[in-house]
Amino acid sequence: MSHFCTRPGGPNVYAGVPKDYTGAQVTPDNFLRLLVGGDPEGGLPPGAKTLDSGPDDHVFVYFADHGAPNMIMFPGGAHVSASQLRAANEEMRRRRRFGRMVYYVEVSQTRWFGPAGREGGESQLCAQWNVDEQNF
Repeated sequence: MSHFCTRPGGPNVYAGVPKDYTGAQVTPDNFLRLLVGGDPEGGLPPGAKTLDSGPDDHVFVYFADHGAPNMIMFPGGAHVSASQLRAANEEMRRRRRFGRMVYYVEVSQTRWFGPAGREGGESQLCAQWNVDEQNF
C-alpha cells in the first residue's frame, strides 16, 4: 500500500481514499480511454470509471510524473506523445465532451499539446515548469 503525507512524518492521507486506477492499470492507453470516455477495445479494468462530461462542463486534468519534449511519461517508461494527446483532445471536442478544459501538468520540459479556442470547446495546458527546465 502506498503512503502519502503532506508533511514529513505526517499522517497517511492516501489510506481509505477510493482509487479507480492503481499500479499496472496506470497506462497511457487507459489515460487516453479515460479522457475520451469510452472503451471500445475493452482494455479498461472491469467497472473502471471514464470521464462522463458534456458541452457545458469545465474539465480539469491534473497530471504529475515525468516528461520530455512533446511527451508525458508514465510509470515504467511508457509515454503519451503530444500527437496522441492532441488526438484525444480533438476527439473529446468532436464529441462535445467539454465546454472548457484545462490540463495542469507537473512534468519537466512541458510543451503545449493541442489547439485552443476551437469551435465546440476550448482547451489549454498550464505547466509548473518552463519548457527547457528539469524538475528535480
